[in-house]
Amino acid sequence: MGRHSPSVRRVRPLAGFVAMAALSAGCTAVANLQEERLDVQPLAQTSRVFDSRGDLITPLHAGEDRVVVPLKDIPQVVQDAVIAIEDQRFWRHRGVDVKAILRAAYVNATTGHIEEGGSTITQQYVKQRMLSDEQTFSRKLREAALAWQLEDELTKEQILTRYLNTVYFGQGAYGIQRAAQTYFSKKATDLDLAEAALL
Repeated sequence: MGRHSPSVRRVRPLAGFVAMAALSAGCTAVANLQEERLDVQPLAQTSRVFDSRGDLITPLHAGEDRVVVPLKDIPQVVQDAVIAIEDQRFWRHRGVDVKAILRAAYVNATTGHIEEGGSTITQQYVKQRMLSDEQTFSRKLREAALAWQLEDELTKEQILTRYLNTVYFGQGAYGIQRAAQTYFSKKATDLDLAEAALL
């Protein structure tokens, strides 16, 4: 009795395919990645002032304290830890994880309040760079549509790099480099497994 019939097992993948096809078809109508980019400001970074001997006098930043680093300077343990916590199927989905969305919807519906989100790393990056924090269905739909399009344009490595340089880690630290310096007084490249897990 606990096993599903063959017809039920065939319906599940079909339902996922239909959902993905509908999302893909609606992407251009809901939001256009090229148009959204016109309003995106360059990623804010911290400037540093040096004296004539090359010694640091002071860092200068406006609203966001950030130093951008390439993926090669971010240890694999940090990349793996972020993916494990934020988006376990990051390497397998195309910007939108239908399983995660359905799981989050079920948990939130059964508990009566929002306990889980279904956003992927790509969706989180899109929200942070192009959209607002508004909690509406239309904003979530635009987020999913833009994430879907972004995955056509960038590699997974490029998306992960941009995300790790954009995300807020608390204590005024934006991006993994400033987080490493803020919490551990070291560069991102020197983070170990325990520190990666904490961040």
